[in-house]
Amino acid sequence: NCSVSGEHPRRVNINPDQDALVGFEVLCAVAEKIAYVGPVWCYRGSACDGSSWSYSVLSVAYTDGSEPVQYTDAAADPAWSPDGRLIAVAGAGGDVFVLNTASALLTALTQHPARDWAPAWSPDGGRIAFASERDGRAELYLMNADGSSPVRVTDGAGFTGSPAWSPDGSRILFDCTIESGNADICAVNVDGSGLERLISEPAQDRHPAWSPDGRKIAFDTERYATGTSEIAILNLDGTGVYRIAPGIAGEAPAWSPDGSRIAFTGWEPCDNGFFFDCPFISLINSDGSGLLVGAIPLAGDPAWRPRTP
Repeated sequence: NCSVSGEHPRRVNINPDQDALVGFEVLCAVAEKIAYVGPVWCYRGSACDGSSWSYSVLSVAYTDGSEPVQYTDAAADPAWSPDGRLIAVAGAGGDVFVLNTASALLTALTQHPARDWAPAWSPDGGRIAFASERDGRAELYLMNADGSSPVRVTDGAGFTGSPAWSPDGSRILFDCTIESGNADICAVNVDGSGLERLISEPAQDRHPAWSPDGRKIAFDTERYATGTSEIAILNLDGTGVYRIAPGIAGEAPAWSPDGSRIAFTGWEPCDNGFFFDCPFISLINSDGSGLLVGAIPLAGDPAWRPRTP
């Protein structure tokens, strides 16, 4: 992902009695990667026939879909650690796992009879927020990054999932249902105080994602009467809502580390014998320009790898 400035090729005049200094500039783009889950054919040597699809394989690829690396199946809700080495996922059996991308080692963080899902790393990497039904209904929990000391944060707040940390680590966004049948977005302090319903629109609003600068929230919504979810952005106080790709179906938005782009999941009819639609990841600049539909095929639940030194 690098280019050299100047003409190609370049003519250089050489004097045998003098050194020749040739100046040029090398510009390299950041090679960003996205973790995602999606269907994979012939996963890890399975018989390559019409029934050999694995439907929820965790993979990592460049943003153009190139060089995908497949890690494990039965995965959902991938979330990178801030140092870009680990991925937390909801896995088989209803527990939360952490994957070391270097060794491909998968370690269980929760081992509870109830369902645990939707992990999200704190900005300092010390804790993980997650959803759990271990107290009889879905609630927001925190645990240390090694799985120890789980504590409940919400209590009857209508929590339904999708926790997302603020960049400063003080608050957590989540899906909530305060009124029956109306999916909204709420926020709470990490100690359980300061519960706030950010959106009360009579429509389905889900999957909040805090912008890296802490000023905006991306989410998916059905408020535009198009018959499907679209990606929208709002201010922290719930005002200024606008959609960034009018008429383009999408859900589960994820900001790039620098906040310049948003990845999201779309769906299309499958042409491979599936009885359901196939997911794909699209990319768009956060100002609504540069839409690239289907950048990564057969992929959903995008999570950008953090930029690290």
